[in-house]
Order: sequence, then structure tokens, then C-alpha cells
Amino acid sequence: MRARLGLLAGLLAAIVLIPAASASALVDPTGDFTFAPDVPLAGQTVTFTPKDLADPEVLPLTGGIKSVAFDFGDGSTVTDSTAPFGAQEHIFGSAGTRTVIMTITDNEDETASISHNVRVNSRPTARFTFSPDTPNVGQKVSLDAGASTDNVSIANYDWDLDGDGQYDDAQGKTTSVTFRTTGAKTVRLRVTDSDGVTATAEAGIHVNLPPTAAFVFSPAKPVTGGSVDVTSVSTDPDGPITGQTWDLDGDGQYDDAAGSTASVIYKLAGAKTVGLRVTDAQGRTDTKTVSFTVVLADLPEALPISPWPVTRVAGVASVKLTRIDLLSIRTPIGTTVKVKCVGKGCPRRRASSTRAKRKLVRLRWLEHRLRPGTRIVIAITEPGRIGQYTTYTLRKAKKPIRKRLCLYPGQAKATRCPKK
Repeated sequence: MRARLGLLAGLLAAIVLIPAASASALVDPTGDFTFAPDVPLAGQTVTFTPKDLADPEVLPLTGGIKSVAFDFGDGSTVTDSTAPFGAQEHIFGSAGTRTVIMTITDNEDETASISHNVRVNSRPTARFTFSPDTPNVGQKVSLDAGASTDNVSIANYDWDLDGDGQYDDAQGKTTSVTFRTTGAKTVRLRVTDSDGVTATAEAGIHVNLPPTAAFVFSPAKPVTGGSVDVTSVSTDPDGPITGQTWDLDGDGQYDDAAGSTASVIYKLAGAKTVGLRVTDAQGRTDTKTVSFTVVLADLPEALPISPWPVTRVAGVASVKLTRIDLLSIRTPIGTTVKVKCVGKGCPRRRASSTRAKRKLVRLRWLEHRLRPGTRIVIAITEPGRIGQYTTYTLRKAKKPIRKRLCLYPGQAKATRCPKK
């Protein structure tokens, strides 16, 4: 009987224990994780460290965890199934906010997920421009860092303008600098974003001294028909002169000759201006002009036509017209008589040329009514002799204005006549 009672008591105890076990509810594991650095850069290694991992159903509390998995929010995952569960490293390839999820799984396959947002930063890009491209000594150089970029914002712009490597010379997106010496200079920019991340840029600036144009000419007293030679003596203190062009006709255009020397022949006397423009290797230019007077060359020795030609003009001048009744020239036989009428209403547009067969040459084709302002040009020449060059300018109701010059052998232009 006692044996039966003992067996019954054992069965009752078993019955009591079984409901107690089945009544227990499964509890999810717990934990968290940290990451460093707090705001990583794209391309930088980020360390994710699990902490406070526990399974409340298991004693001690740190036991009972089967695995820890990370989903880094960029398509990459990793699972660690070996205790103790250590830190995991990951590199984000681009900037942006990523949601990183850590999933804890216990031995009962119960899970818990913990997430944190990770803001991935990108390093700013430092860029700047400067103007002018090749400044002169003492010229202001403008600097502009407006081309710098960042995925959030740039907080500071710091400049190194004296090339000492210290970004303490100016602040702000724009600034300026003036160099007092020539040569290669280095300017640097450092930009800092709102997270304290920096980037730098630098540029070399060549500070130029422009060339100085100068030249000499010879002879010291130029004459008509003679060559005037010009020679550049220009200088550039910090580099070669790469171009030299000349203005030899005084029109302000440097298109008459190129090189360090040039020459020009002036047929007419008077004031002349020659200019030189020089260009250095940096494209900087300087100009110089010099004025001088060209005088008549000594006239060739020759005798005038003999007898000296005599021109006779007869007619009537009115307000509207001048009627020429007679235009004749008394000149030695064999001389050449060239006549041209210039002005509206001329009987002929082209010059008339004839060799005198008689001592008296009559120009009947000009014996007409001509307008005031008409000019009649008569040139009488003979080889080896000083010829005659005469112009008549018709006027309203007045006698024509006569101007007489001489044509010397070998000379293209009429000049003053020799004194008797």
C-alpha cells in the first residue's frame, strides 16, 4: 500500500511540473550596437560594435545568442554565428543616409532587430578661378571659389595667398591679391564643410612684367627717296619678346612689317610717324611711336627745258561757268605735253598726252564751258631736263588760280622750281 501511495505521489508531482513548464512564454533577445565614426566619409571604414547582447530566458544573461546579423542599408549584409560576437567593419561607397539594422537571433530562433541611421558624408571639392590669367606686377588678381561643392554645405573658405602653406590670409568665397614681385606664385584654398571635413586646391599664377617697346632710326635726318631704317631696342625684364610689328605709314595699324628691323622709303617730305608694337610670351604688349621730319633730297643737277614753256589761257569766268576760249602752250618741238581735266563736266576723263610737233600746241578739246572748281593739270617734260608742272583751278567769276612746280629728271613728284 505504501508503495502504491509513493508511485501516486510521484505521478502527481510530474503532473504538477508539466503545466508549469508549458505555461512559460518565449522572450525575444535584447541588445544594441554603436558605430564609429559618428559621421563617416564615403570610402572610410566604419566599425559597428554590438553591445548588451542578452537572452532573458537563459542564465547567465549573456548566453543563449545564436547569431548577430547586420544589414548595412546599401545591399550589403554580414552574419556572425560565433560567440563572442565582435565588431563588424563596413565601407559605404557613396554619401547619403543609410539605415543599418542589427538582427539578434537566440537559440530558440527568436529574433530582435535594432536600427540606427548613419549619415555618410562626402569630402567637399575645392575649386577656384582667378582673373586676369597673367597679371602684371601691382595688378589686382580676383579670386573666386564659387565652383567649390559639397553634398551638404560649405561652412568656411580659407585662403593662403602668400604661399607659406598657412590658410590665414583671407576668408570668404571671394577675395583678391596683389603681387609686388614678378615670377611664379602659388595660391591655395581650403574649404570646410558643416561636419568639419576639409579639402584643398591650389593654382600657380605667373606674375608678369610687361615688355617695353623702344627703337632707333637712321639716318638721323631722313630725306625723300632715301631708305629710313628702324631697329628695335625693346626689352622684357622677365621673359623673351615673341612678337614685333611695325606701323610705317602712320595709320595706327601695325601691319607694315614684322621683326626686329624694318625699312621704309618716303617719296614726299614732311612729318612722319613710325610705331612699334612688341608682345611678350604672356601676350602682354607695349607700343612706342616716334615722329621725325623727312626733308627734300638734294635735287639732281639738270637744266630746264629751253626755251621755258609758256601757257596761255583766255576766256570769261562767271558765277556758274568759266568759258575757255583759248588754251595753248608754246614749247620746244619734241617735248611731251600731258594734260588732264579733273572735275565734273570735263570733256575727257583720261589724260591726254602728245609730243609737240610745232612750237605752239593748242588744246582745243578743253576750250569749253567748265564748272568752277575744275582743275586743269599740264605737265611738259623732256628727257634729262627740268620739266614744267602747272595747274589751273577755275573759280566763280574770277581768274583761275595758277600754281607752277617743276619736274626733275628721275623724280615722280613735282617739287619747287630752282631759283634763277
